[in-house]
Amino acid sequence: NVLPRGSKVAAREPGATDGDGEEAWILGTVRSYDSSAGTYLVSDDDDKSGQTLHNISAREIVPLPVSQPRAFTAAHEHPVSSMVLALWPDSTCFYPARVTVAPSRRPERDYLVAFQNDTDEAGRPTWRRVPTKYVVRHPHP
Repeated sequence: NVLPRGSKVAAREPGATDGDGEEAWILGTVRSYDSSAGTYLVSDDDDKSGQTLHNISAREIVPLPVSQPRAFTAAHEHPVSSMVLALWPDSTCFYPARVTVAPSRRPERDYLVAFQNDTDEAGRPTWRRVPTKYVVRHPHP
């Protein structure tokens, strides 16, 4: 299945890493698909002008949900303790995280996640709220 133009995705920037040496995943928008190369042209949503473009292998693209389920149940959410990619609050970067509380257990219907290497002063994991549309399966857990 080819993602249509305008689809929102988590996309792994080729060769890019974050400050901890982890893979860098960005929030992006599909511009086109090259079927002969198996790559998507993706614009980086951090660049409001839409001029920052990346050619990214289809294997390094994770589509974001296009709708929310009518009812939040275990069948429609990532299980507690599962590894996901989640959008860091108020950013356009995805990072590995572990689900700590699923939307079906929260009146706000969002996830609580613990990002890797995100701890408080005592070394305990910090739980952060992330909207369901910005939590996706981790392709390389």
